[in-house]
Amino acid sequence: MKAWDATASRIMTIDGFGRQSLDGKKASQRFSLLLESHRQFQAKSKFMSGCSQEETEKTQLLDELVAIVDDQRAIKEERQMASSAVKEKALTATALIRDEAMQRASKRKSVDGDDDVTTSNKKKALFEVQQAEIDLEKQRLEYKKLKLQAEINEQALARKERAEMREIELKRHTDMVELMKFSMSKNNEQF
Repeated sequence: MKAWDATASRIMTIDGFGRQSLDGKKASQRFSLLLESHRQFQAKSKFMSGCSQEETEKTQLLDELVAIVDDQRAIKEERQMASSAVKEKALTATALIRDEAMQRASKRKSVDGDDDVTTSNKKKALFEVQQAEIDLEKQRLEYKKLKLQAEINEQALARKERAEMREIELKRHTDMVELMKFSMSKNNEQF
């Protein structure tokens, strides 16, 4: 929130800014609303056909901001999953150590030799189950990591394609303007 407060104070110093007061919370909320309305615009414009839409500088900037925010969310989720995996691993290891200690304590109390064999088998089975759970969780995390990376790559590719389309559209408009200027100069020369 400190960053939003700093941004809000910088915005307030701009000459001609229309609001009397602005704090970090309001700036953050306005930014979120702006991105959400742009996401809705993107969703609607996907299905529009016919005439090509003019992409303003604002639209281009919002496209880039949406992509950056989405990338940061994906990175944050990936970090959280990695952190939870480390915590889960530590909890599993702690539970295993506790179970081992409890089984050793029960072995010391037990005088009968048959109990040692069954306890050992139970301990081994428990260890195998826990190890299988750990392996399964590792596989899940690896899958999620690969999925997030694929999404990030897909978003980057889509962003690149949009930039290329903007470049093509800009070149087409520039060429059209040059052609019109040339045509007008030819017409002026004839008169």
